[in-house]
Amino acid sequence: SNNNTITSLTNDVFGLKENQKILTEQLKKKDEELLLFNVKNSDISVLLQRYDSKCSELATLQLQLQETMNEFNMYKLSISDKDKDYETKINDLNKAVIDLKTLNDSLRYVINCML
Repeated sequence: SNNNTITSLTNDVFGLKENQKILTEQLKKKDEELLLFNVKNSDISVLLQRYDSKCSELATLQLQLQETMNEFNMYKLSISDKDKDYETKINDLNKAVIDLKTLNDSLRYVINCML
């Protein structure tokens, strides 16, 4: 009877050791998955920071564009028909607006590429 109990306990110990090996392997796999997840999460954080930076740059450019448009409107109001530089000033402002819009479009493209 004691021999049966010892044999049974011995088998239980071997079974527990096998279970421990299996669980240890599963834990190692989960640790590796967690490490990969953390790396991906870090990559995403970097991309989000870049995106935020580009959004900030874009907001600054949009503000500059609005200021340029305001200047353009002020010039239009202040220039009389007799002003010889009228056409030149309008052309310069239009070029500035086009440059800012082009820069704005370029930034949007860069931001879209990063996403």
